[in-house]
Amino acid sequence: MTAPNFSNHLYLPDIQPKRCVVKVGSSLLAKPTAPYLNAHRMSNIVRQISILLDNGWQVILVSSGAVAGGMSALGIDYRPEKMTDLQACAAVGQVILMKRYARLFLYKGKVCAQVLLTAEDLRTRSRYCNAKSTIMKLLEHGVVPVVNENDTVSTEEIAFGDNDRLSALVAGTCEAKVLIILSDVDGLYSDLRHRTVVPIVERIDQNIKGMVRKKQGKTTVGGMATKLQAAEIASRWGIYTIVTSGHRKDVLVDLLIRRRHIGTLFLPAKKRTESKKMWIAYMAQIKGDLIIDKGAKEAVVSGGKSLLCAGVKQIVGRFNKGDVVRIVCEGEEVGRGIAGMDSEEMNQFLGKRAHKEAVHRDRLVIWMS
Repeated sequence: MTAPNFSNHLYLPDIQPKRCVVKVGSSLLAKPTAPYLNAHRMSNIVRQISILLDNGWQVILVSSGAVAGGMSALGIDYRPEKMTDLQACAAVGQVILMKRYARLFLYKGKVCAQVLLTAEDLRTRSRYCNAKSTIMKLLEHGVVPVVNENDTVSTEEIAFGDNDRLSALVAGTCEAKVLIILSDVDGLYSDLRHRTVVPIVERIDQNIKGMVRKKQGKTTVGGMATKLQAAEIASRWGIYTIVTSGHRKDVLVDLLIRRRHIGTLFLPAKKRTESKKMWIAYMAQIKGDLIIDKGAKEAVVSGGKSLLCAGVKQIVGRFNKGDVVRIVCEGEEVGRGIAGMDSEEMNQFLGKRAHKEAVHRDRLVIWMS
């Protein structure tokens, strides 16, 4: 395996504005022997966030734990597989989770607010803007938004699937500068047996992705693979991402105030992707596929051109002008974009030389090679 591509940076730069997202997973909040919320760890997290607030930081907390809390209250030992059972646990546990956070923050003289989201809330542009406005207004008032997926109403079609991805989307939506994912591991391991942590990742390539394996526990879903996905999303938004252990007593203070290097730091992409394109890439609902030829792929990937109908071989699905579609070549998704016309009209121009744009380059997102 080729050595991972990282540099010798030791500290985060001076971040302005001081806005961060802290993601806490169920593996930290639930005790390892049973799905009971760990009051001591929640208290430590709130204590550190309060210190950050007192030092000028705005903090958004993305917290799992609702399902684990509900499992405890309902006497369930293993994470349910049925959606209805998960939703029942979430409905019970979310009340428990927020009650504890509210009490802990109150002890520190701080106020928190509950923000429950589904993927549909970010897919619809107007709801996406409303969610952003609400969170930004809470931050303006010094309130800590506590964000969680709305598991009570989520279905497979409108679920984020894990809070790692949700944390990256929230960080980008709210223009955070740093995303800290607190886990039960010290970072990304290049050698799992010896627990050798990769200190810096400049770019998430296949070598980096090859270091991880999926994981699902009693109360958790995901693992390092979902954290890499979150870091990749955040990187394109120009956000620093840190994956590290939440077991450390002062990890947040050490990272953001003392600026110590702990865990794995994922650097932002050199070229930041604009917010509109990030919405197209990661949040908008896909309404169809455009199957393109190799010439069209070369034009949009290497040439930075718009996708013309002449390069589209086939349309899969039905969509309207303004809907988001996937761009596919030989079974591989090349990118996503906003359709310049509906599927019925586009079908009339497939393969023809007429200069008709299927997707304009300004509304086209190409995945990094």
